[in-house]
Amino acid sequence: MSIRSEAWPLDSDNARRLKKKTVPSTRKTAVRTRARRANSGGRPGRSRLLSDNAEHRRTQLSLHESNERFRSLFQAVGVGLLICGPSAEIRMCNQAAADLLGRSEAELIGKTSYDPDWWIIHEDGSPCEAKDRPVPRAIATRQPVHDAVLGVLRTRRGDCMWLRVDAQPRLDPDGNVAEVICSFSDINRQRRALDTVTAWKNRYDAAVLASGQILYDWDIITNEVVYAGDYGKILGYSEQDLAGGLARFMELVHPRDCEKVQAEIRRVLATKEPYRQEYRIRAKDGRYPLVKNQGYFYLDDGGNLIRMVGFISDITESRRAEEALRASEERFRDAFAHCATGMLLVDLNGSFVEANRAYSEITGYAHSELKSLTFLDITHPEDVDRSKQAFERLLDGEVPSYVLEKRYVRKDGGVVWARVSSTFLRDSNNQPSHAVAIVEDVTERKRAEEQLAALSRRLLRVQDEERRRLARELHDSTAQSIAAMCMNLGVLGEFEHLLDPTARKALSECLEIGEQCIRELRTFSYLLHPPVLDDVGLSSALKWYVEGFVQRSRIEVGLDIAPDLGRLTRELELTLFRVVQESLTNIHRHSGSRSAVIRILRSPGEVLLQVRDYGRGMPGSLDNGNGSGAYAGVGIAGMRERARQVGGKLRIHSRPGGTDVEMRVPIPAQLD
Repeated sequence: MSIRSEAWPLDSDNARRLKKKTVPSTRKTAVRTRARRANSGGRPGRSRLLSDNAEHRRTQLSLHESNERFRSLFQAVGVGLLICGPSAEIRMCNQAAADLLGRSEAELIGKTSYDPDWWIIHEDGSPCEAKDRPVPRAIATRQPVHDAVLGVLRTRRGDCMWLRVDAQPRLDPDGNVAEVICSFSDINRQRRALDTVTAWKNRYDAAVLASGQILYDWDIITNEVVYAGDYGKILGYSEQDLAGGLARFMELVHPRDCEKVQAEIRRVLATKEPYRQEYRIRAKDGRYPLVKNQGYFYLDDGGNLIRMVGFISDITESRRAEEALRASEERFRDAFAHCATGMLLVDLNGSFVEANRAYSEITGYAHSELKSLTFLDITHPEDVDRSKQAFERLLDGEVPSYVLEKRYVRKDGGVVWARVSSTFLRDSNNQPSHAVAIVEDVTERKRAEEQLAALSRRLLRVQDEERRRLARELHDSTAQSIAAMCMNLGVLGEFEHLLDPTARKALSECLEIGEQCIRELRTFSYLLHPPVLDDVGLSSALKWYVEGFVQRSRIEVGLDIAPDLGRLTRELELTLFRVVQESLTNIHRHSGSRSAVIRILRSPGEVLLQVRDYGRGMPGSLDNGNGSGAYAGVGIAGMRERARQVGGKLRIHSRPGGTDVEMRVPIPAQLD
């Protein structure tokens, strides 16, 4: 539909200058004139119009993609993230937060730190009052809260999740708390290894509202304006409502925008440049939507302006969407920048794109310095191959994510241990575009583990030495003393005819008890440390031990030792003996199996020990492949530590109908 309005008066000079021009007098003439020009192919104005429209859409798409990237970052991080309002209400959370807190995202949104169904405790087990929790503290003090250790009782799962929490308030220009960014991570069992990084995907879709257009054709000679397009939907006006030409249109422009609109018209009339402007215009319902006006001029053969054709787009919702996107991007940038855990974004070549403050503190490099590096450039030389292989497997699609512990070489030359969790971000075509990584400084944990390992080695050595000493003392001292006592009792037995029946019976019982004590002490001392292990080696010691175990437990045990096993180092033989000893003890106490098989094989470079039973198996919490589950006992921990001391690997696997214990230990080069 199109309408035309009455002419808008021009000044006398323009009237004289355009006096000789042919002015279409009817609506059909104007339409035919535009049709002829359209058919002639002369449409430079519309080409520029479409170009600007494409540029506008590219701008919106860029904002949308930027927002989606930071939304993906927010969801991808392995630590819990909450964005809370000034009343401690949760406005946004990621999937990691939902998993750690044991609630769904829908349950968390709107929930505050003051809700009575939160069961939160301090490290000492005392209840943590609402006012003492990180988010309320950050709101009350307007200061960050760092490294708060709290336990969250998850009633549905029946467990307690221990978290290390940081809360960072963000203040508005007036100094009031606008929101609090809360991050927290699982510190149960000193961050035991995760099987995989939690799968992530984009949870939010942003929509760009397509705006309608009002087309117009302003005849400068007659001042008539012809409208077409969706003006009824955008402004609510009918054809009759808009009648009145440019003067009528100017009546609809917001009073505060009239002067700049008229100034822009004067500018383009003088310069013949395209018209581009944003202003407010009154709709029929009284609203003032924001519109964008883009117009292009046609010139006659003499270079004079004869008409302007353009379109008016309602950009109210688009502008709101852009502002929301910018606000959202700013929010995610704040979360990225202030997160207490290191976060980085690298391209497919491993070059740094983004890195937050925490990552810079870990590595010692400023963000500007990282821009010219790749993550391999600052990786410890001994860890470069592992890091490169993991990244290439991720790039090739072999794995969706990876977790590894590696060392960085800091800018100052120091070495820091870090736990790196990485996965890919994908573009709109589902192709990898960037890799996002979460980097945690685990240097202190590594040092603690090394100290603990050293302490464990010392304890095991002390334990073995103490067993050897006790065995020697029992055999050489206590057992000899009892033997001497039995000899004296034997001398008394030569005079038993002088004793009454009661005394003779007591003497006989004392002799039997003494002999039993000698037998038990000898067995006990051999169990503590069999001397045959030092004298003739592992094979003989195991045969002696298995025979005694079968007699005591009534469990049939098959022993298969490679004929070429030979002698090993004292430490290695003792380790293999103790693992067999502990495995058989566990079978007797826990498995219910009536039989077991022990196999020891020697191959170039290593010894393989296998112990198999046919009992009830192990609890699922222990069957993690290395016997390091949450409820592994002291015995299994001791076996694992012994294997680690000699450079070996221990694997425990529970199968239907039994359990397998397998240990591989390298043989020292001088014995191989």
